[in-house]
Amino acid sequence: MIRSAQEYGLNADEVANYSDWLQQNSEDLQDNAESADYVALAQYRLEMGLKDLSSNFDSYAQTLQGATEGSTEYVKAMNSIEEDLQHVFNTEEEIDDSFITSHLEDIEKAAQGDLEAITDLQLAFSMLHIDPNLLTGALADFQNEIDEFDDWNKIEIGASIDTNDMLYEWYDAMDKMVRAGEMQAEDMQAIWNSLGFELEPDVDWK
Repeated sequence: MIRSAQEYGLNADEVANYSDWLQQNSEDLQDNAESADYVALAQYRLEMGLKDLSSNFDSYAQTLQGATEGSTEYVKAMNSIEEDLQHVFNTEEEIDDSFITSHLEDIEKAAQGDLEAITDLQLAFSMLHIDPNLLTGALADFQNEIDEFDDWNKIEIGASIDTNDMLYEWYDAMDKMVRAGEMQAEDMQAIWNSLGFELEPDVDWK
């Protein structure tokens, strides 16, 4: 369960003000305080996680390279990276050491503000919720859309990005899988949650 802003060490008033701003400026979040609160907290957690990674990744990497696996220094560095990634992914789920070590290059790039690396990490974490045997059909199309969208690293942080069409295509691809029984609705929810969206589908898949 996602905790409150204070429990993450965030300024609750700032998060609440951002939620209010989202409701006033986003058609999707108007008159939907619960979803706006979720998105606001996810955004603040994302920024906090990236800030911590940016400040500390060099130290983490040096420790992982020099310390013995399983030593107190090694475990402390791993736990710190895990905590930062939990903020980036807006989750309380434990993140395995194997995920961290296998994505260390993208984590380093994310710490440097590389938007493509951040997206790749979020998607890689999301895919942990899906049976790899189901990566066919509609999901393959979904992955192709992701692979083709390769210009994120050319975008400066703070730029306005219109991703509506792309997001709708991703949603439609997953929706087809759920309808065809190739994906659980809960898995679809988990993927979008990890990307910072609280999914409220209009369809009843039961």
